[in-house]
Amino acid sequence: MNYIYLVPLAIACATNPVQDGERSEPVGNFPDSMDFIAVESGTFEMGSSVFDADRAEDELLHTVVLTNDFEMTRTEITVEQFESYAGYNPVQQNVTCVDCPVQNVSWHEAAAFTNAMSEFHAVESCYTCEGDGVDVQCDLAMDPYICEGYRIPTEAEWEYAADAGQNFEYPGSDNPSDVGWFFDNSDHHTEPVGLLMANAWGFVDMGGNVREFVNDWYSDYSPGSVTNPYTGVVEWGHPVERGASYDCIPRHMRVVTRYFHMNSDTVHPNNGAGYDREYVRDAHVGFRIVRGL
Repeated sequence: MNYIYLVPLAIACATNPVQDGERSEPVGNFPDSMDFIAVESGTFEMGSSVFDADRAEDELLHTVVLTNDFEMTRTEITVEQFESYAGYNPVQQNVTCVDCPVQNVSWHEAAAFTNAMSEFHAVESCYTCEGDGVDVQCDLAMDPYICEGYRIPTEAEWEYAADAGQNFEYPGSDNPSDVGWFFDNSDHHTEPVGLLMANAWGFVDMGGNVREFVNDWYSDYSPGSVTNPYTGVVEWGHPVERGASYDCIPRHMRVVTRYFHMNSDTVHPNNGAGYDREYVRDAHVGFRIVRGL
């Protein structure tokens, strides 16, 4: 694993876990393709201005304070990385591209993947999970900001990293073609990660390729100023997705755009055909991971 540091941090990787009362550091080797970028905590304005022509009702502008440094993968988790920890390959489209972002996973599979990483590298697991493979069901084991293991980024962490202090419309540029694979340039399939321009902090593909699960389940933003916000798993609720996919339009690629995932608790009539479909997995959705520093 390669570390890319944005700011000087008094944190260093150890080869073995440290003693009780101190923060455990991961052991073992990481895939060569898995790079983390360290992000310093800070305060930012989350959501969109009322003067934004593309503003949606759920983008209430509010102040977010993140008090903990974190590291996040430079790219979306790839097919090869997912299989190396999870032990199976869920992809059903573009099946020969192992450097493309993993697709067709549920939020629960993403959480279980991070637990598998945490277990392999001997750090704390952030979720409690039951079942295996595509049938796994997970929930938060604790406040994500205090967990020492690997996890899905909170929605606030994702937007903070996507914006990278640049205030562009898209993550790293005001030109969507610079930073994202989307409807106009993707030929309707995923592309290998990391081919397009990074934002100011080095993150790539946050505006396109696949939408990304975040830790939070969908809820309205709280007004005013909030510190380390997150929303846990909500019964009959929906996981939040951020970013955009290879089939999205530029409006969906905005740093601030929010989606909620149509998960297994929601069924939709199939064009009047007389039966319902459950939307658990989506070829347009993957994820990236973080760990608190």
